[in-house]
Amino acid sequence: MLKFSIDQKKFLKILQKVSILLIKNNSLSILENILIKVERNILTLTSTNMDTEINVSDTLEINNEEGFVCVSGRKLLSICKSIPEQSIIYIETNDVKMFINSNNSFFELSIVSENKFPILQNFIPEVEIILSQNIIKKMICDTYFSMAVNDVRYYLNGTLLEINKKMIRMVSTDGHRMAISSFRLNIFKSLYSIIIPRKSILELNKLLFNKSEPTKLRINKNNIQVNIQNVVFTSKLIDGQYPDYFNVLITSPKVKISINAKKLKQALLRVSILSDKQFQSVHFYFFEGKIEVTANNESEEIAKEIIQLNYYGEEVKFSINSTYIIDILNNFYDENIILLFNIPVSIIQIENLSYPLNYFVVMPLLL
Repeated sequence: MLKFSIDQKKFLKILQKVSILLIKNNSLSILENILIKVERNILTLTSTNMDTEINVSDTLEINNEEGFVCVSGRKLLSICKSIPEQSIIYIETNDVKMFINSNNSFFELSIVSENKFPILQNFIPEVEIILSQNIIKKMICDTYFSMAVNDVRYYLNGTLLEINKKMIRMVSTDGHRMAISSFRLNIFKSLYSIIIPRKSILELNKLLFNKSEPTKLRINKNNIQVNIQNVVFTSKLIDGQYPDYFNVLITSPKVKISINAKKLKQALLRVSILSDKQFQSVHFYFFEGKIEVTANNESEEIAKEIIQLNYYGEEVKFSINSTYIIDILNNFYDENIILLFNIPVSIIQIENLSYPLNYFVVMPLLL
């Protein structure tokens, strides 16, 4: 039993945040519901998919009655969207129904027992740190595209988060490419690392913004909790041993080339139009102060682009999946990046002077 009133715009904003976890689930229909709690003039909405949980809270006016209720999240969201802006929504429940009215609109929704709603157990954090929201957002954007998808090596289906006394770092790899993003810290005493599941990383990316507001991370061996203003995001972790990623990096490259990120991306986008469907491969040829980027396909169609650059070393050829490079270049604008590799080419490493602690690695194709 509960009773409260709330501004339509405020309620819609809360509902949209918790609804990102709602999916149709025929085997466990309770997951299509959200838990609504009113306590001490605070409204809290909760959604879960069993591995991840989102809580969103906001203040209410004084005239309310405390309680819990569990109701269809999609239906409630649709009702709220249909109500005009600047309206006040009035909600009240009994043992079996939720009654919603606003202006001349009236709705009755069936409710289910809140006792059936699965809540992730509260955990005691072993690590607590506070970072700017934009730092976490930046690290996720720099790395998430390199995560594996349904790989049998389950520990690759997520992102490594590593914290030590000097820095915080995120690492993602699918075995064909790798992305590392780091920021310096001076607040931690010992190494701590966890693997955050792919779905949780993608949901976190939706919740975070490029703002400087402080964001708290609470971590133990089984869970991570991220406090983003009035949102509490909790996720289970992947139990596994992440690969030794630093051994992959090139420390003494034979070739080091500076190239404009925007020019390279535009060239790849044009050339890849005629790349093969299976590998989306493009071919790089470095020679006599230029790079030639080409692609061809099963229909014997060809695309070629030439970029001038300051390279007069040994001629180098390799092929690579164009989307892998474009995913990396999406993080850069009209600035120069550094391509590093050895001869023969076993990996291609990309760095950027604006973020010297970030590294991107791509394996060439063997065609």
